[in-house]
Amino acid sequence: MRRNNRDNRTRRRILKAARRLFSARGYHGVSITDLAAAAKVNRAVLYYYFKNKRDLYRETIKSVLELIPALWERAEVREGPPAERLDNYVAALWRALAENRDALPLIMREISTGGPERELIFKRYVVPNAVHVADILEDGMARGEFADAPPLMAAVSVLSGMIMPNFGLAVGRPFFGEAGELLSEGRAYVDFYRGYVRRALGVKPAKGGGRRGASK
Repeated sequence: MRRNNRDNRTRRRILKAARRLFSARGYHGVSITDLAAAAKVNRAVLYYYFKNKRDLYRETIKSVLELIPALWERAEVREGPPAERLDNYVAALWRALAENRDALPLIMREISTGGPERELIFKRYVVPNAVHVADILEDGMARGEFADAPPLMAAVSVLSGMIMPNFGLAVGRPFFGEAGELLSEGRAYVDFYRGYVRRALGVKPAKGGGRRGASK
């Protein structure tokens, strides 16, 4: 058991180093030697845990994507008025990305360059998130809290609006310095984004009326 715990710690350290390097340089800009040095292990140890660089890259992407499903298990995202659930999701996703700052640049780099794991990202991140957000939006539209719109298309717009500013902050932080760090704390950003989402979706004040559009 002690060995397993040590193995897990070493594997996590390699993945953490890989995420940092792949996020900054991309798949082709990183060598096995670079990865071993960053993780403070020799190449033999790295190959003990991963078959090759491609295997390590895929496992790094998967470790990033595992951050997202946990957000949908939060009670404040699953339950309550749709507008509040959406607000809570925005805040929870921002916190997850702020705590794992290499995650979004890695995902965006892979998508934008048509990398080898782009299909995995769409399957495990983009599509499930769009479906979850669409469920919230559909509920809000049925209750009359949101303006009518195709829920899935609206969900894609919401997610796109979240991803791009986050990506901009992640990439621009070296240039913005302290200002970038301030923005990355997210409080002002989350408040701004909540306002943007509410305006874009036509969020209305909650009323005690019945559900709209649920006649069948």
